[in-house]
Amino acid sequence: LPRGTGGPGGVGEATGIGDLRAWLRAGEGVVTEDVEVTSWRDQSGWKRDAHELEFDRRPDLVSGVGPRLAPAVRFDGRSHLLIPRPVEDDFTLVAVFASTSFTANFAWYLSPAIVGRGDRSGSCGRGQEYHLGINGQRPLFVVAGKELKGSGNYSDGRPHSMIASRLKSSGELNLFMD
Repeated sequence: LPRGTGGPGGVGEATGIGDLRAWLRAGEGVVTEDVEVTSWRDQSGWKRDAHELEFDRRPDLVSGVGPRLAPAVRFDGRSHLLIPRPVEDDFTLVAVFASTSFTANFAWYLSPAIVGRGDRSGSCGRGQEYHLGINGQRPLFVVAGKELKGSGNYSDGRPHSMIASRLKSSGELNLFMD
């Protein structure tokens, strides 16, 4: 797949000094043992590499996904990676995913995450938790305990794009799909 110049889609700069704070691309910087991902190099220049937490809960690197037959990192609902917190103040998260999960939980921190950090215990610092994921087939974005739930069914196994943003001064959350 074309990489473009700069950041994803040519937006921003992948220099480690710009606004692009983390960029994980399945076609670049993925280190595996067999097909299991042990680490995933951040392409933004900020060196926020993702690493395995538990050797028996690694995601898999797969090929031939979607209409462009691109590589992808497949998380099965148990697998996960640890990434240093890439967000602070005002921020925007962009994720491209495909899901067949019908899992729904009453508490956001128990629902499947695409990217996130923290729980209600305050283990990552009060007000620093965030979550972008799918809960009961619907998009969910949470920052510092404030939830924004989207509508629609996005657990159909097809690729989708999700963009979520937070404006710290007002606490405003936005969530956009496809």
